[in-house]
Amino acid sequence: MKRVNFLTVLVLILSMNCFGQWTNGEYVDDFGEKTGETYKYLSVTGTFSNAATTDSDCAYILKDDGETLTIGVYPYNRNNKESWIESVYQTAKIKTPSGKIVEIETFCYKKGSLYYSKENYKKIKEVLSEKGKYIYILNYSNKYSEAKYEIRFTL
Repeated sequence: MKRVNFLTVLVLILSMNCFGQWTNGEYVDDFGEKTGETYKYLSVTGTFSNAATTDSDCAYILKDDGETLTIGVYPYNRNNKESWIESVYQTAKIKTPSGKIVEIETFCYKKGSLYYSKENYKKIKEVLSEKGKYIYILNYSNKYSEAKYEIRFTL
């Protein structure tokens, strides 16, 4: 099973910034040995709001493996990922550097990841191809809760 080395994730979270340069990473196996499979990641900070908090710090790790883009959500800039009661599809809004607003269907995996695959992967890669400042907003809701996630970053 592929997994990102815990130490790598910890270093990423501790070095969060809002200016993005993709960094190369490598998957490790269950024994911590590199597999030769690589991915790119970008660590950024933003905010989140829910019934318990408003505009609190949140860390986000964007990971692109060439076939999927996953955004890990870490409330309060901590090591633990967000968790939701159920996995659902939501619509994210992305404001590009040129001011264009794009809506894209996002799979919100209940273990704290926003996931883009297949056609949505192609679409989000196209949207993120412009250099400059981005604003990403996702309003998560289901029958039990609501939350808002906002990321401001520069590519």
